[in-house]
Formats: sequence, structure tokens, C-alpha cells
Amino acid sequence: MVPENILNRKGPRNRKDVLPQALVYLNKGIIETKNLSEWLVVDFGILVSNVFPSIGVEHLSSGLIKLIKEHPDPKTTKIGKLIGEYLIDNTSNPLEVEKKLRDVPSDLARGWGCKIIGWHKELPTSQKFEMIERYAKDSHFGVREEAWLAMRNEISDNLDESIEILSRWSLSECANKRRFASESTRPRGVWAKYLKELVTEPWRAIGILEPLKADESKYVRDSVGNWLNDAGKSQAVWVRDLCKKWQAESKCKETDYVVSRALRSLR
Repeated sequence: MVPENILNRKGPRNRKDVLPQALVYLNKGIIETKNLSEWLVVDFGILVSNVFPSIGVEHLSSGLIKLIKEHPDPKTTKIGKLIGEYLIDNTSNPLEVEKKLRDVPSDLARGWGCKIIGWHKELPTSQKFEMIERYAKDSHFGVREEAWLAMRNEISDNLDESIEILSRWSLSECANKRRFASESTRPRGVWAKYLKELVTEPWRAIGILEPLKADESKYVRDSVGNWLNDAGKSQAVWVRDLCKKWQAESKCKETDYVVSRALRSLR
């Protein structure tokens, strides 16, 4: 049983402020991180040793922990990719492992499920999107970030099909799903390689962006504004023209907000 003061704690301002007792539960994999500061202090080796038995792959713990300890920076987002690939390469049915990870309390461990899906070489693009949807809609912000990061290479390798699928996601009633559509295709995504085709031809993703120009969710609007701010670094004229068009068609504070964010680097 996790104490109420741990469950109801506030996110620490920095790593030094992380509660020692909270860190114990984080490393056990039985609570979620509150923010990036907590994420940065989790010992992934300990987390693996605690979570792997619960998903039936305890025998893989020692080999993976060795790789984590040998990693040049065991606190980066690359560790999630390392764990996902390890599970793909060393289990007979990694998708069964992914199913078990879905309900693990730790947001970090659920993120490994995203990596299994994104980096699985035998899954078709459409199936990957079907499977990643639950993570794109996850209640925890960290899992949602892991979801789009895990799909970034798939989107890059199969851009047209991905845009077609994500254009439908932009029409979803779920704000987290709409946000995924925008964030996962940002031309110059944070912590991810550039989508070079969208850097040079951002208009190819207009089917994703158009339904979101006056989105009711600030979470989505921020992403769309950032998307266009990215695009403006290589296609400034197109971004300015699109913003002018949107403001003429959609006279509301939501669109004004998106446009203001989109043009901030071009002012």
C-alpha cells in the first residue's frame, strides 16, 4: 500500500527535491512520476529488476541491467529504446510482453510497450497505429511522449500512409489523440530526428493541421503552433500565408492563439 502523502505529492522543482520515499516506490514500479525531475532520478536497472518478474521475463533482467549500466548516459530517452529493442530481440513473442506492460503502474514501464510497437520490424504501419493508440491516449504525459517518439521512425519511413491515418486522428473526440497527430509529425520534433520531407514540404501534412486550427484544447493548440513554428524555419512564406488564411476563415481566440505561436520565430 502506497502512503497517501506519496500518492498526493507535488512534482519536485528539481532532482534534489525528489522525496526519498517516493523514489523507492518509483524504482519499484508501483507509482507514476510526477514530472521530469522524478523521471531523471529513477534507477532503470532497479526498475527493470522489479518490473520484469511481473511481466514474466525475469530471466532477462541480468543481461539488460548490464547493458543499462554500460550505457554512456543511463538517464536519457535512449534507455527506453534500449529496453524495447532488448525485449523484441530476446523474447519469442514481444507483443505478448507489450500486452502485460499496458497495465503496469509505472509510466516509465508502460513506455517500454510503446517502444516494442514502434521498433517491431514485422508489424505493418496501420497495425502499429492501432496498437499505439492506447498509449497516445494514456493519462500520463510521459507515456504520451514515448508513444509519438516510438512511432517517429515509422512515420518517417512511411510518411504518406502515416499522414493519411493521422489526418483521421485529427478529427478524434480525444484531445490526446489529436495532439499525437500533430506532435508526432512536427518537422523538427523535439528529441527526434527531423522529418526532412516535411521540413521542405510542410503542406503535405495540411490534412492533419487544418482540423486543429481552432482546437478547444490548449494542449493541442500548443502543438499545432509549434508545428508551424518548425515549418516556418524553412518555409516561411507558406506558414505566413496559411496563418493569414486561417485568421480570415476562423475569427476566434483559439485560432489567434495558434497563429501567434506559429509566427513567434518569424516576427
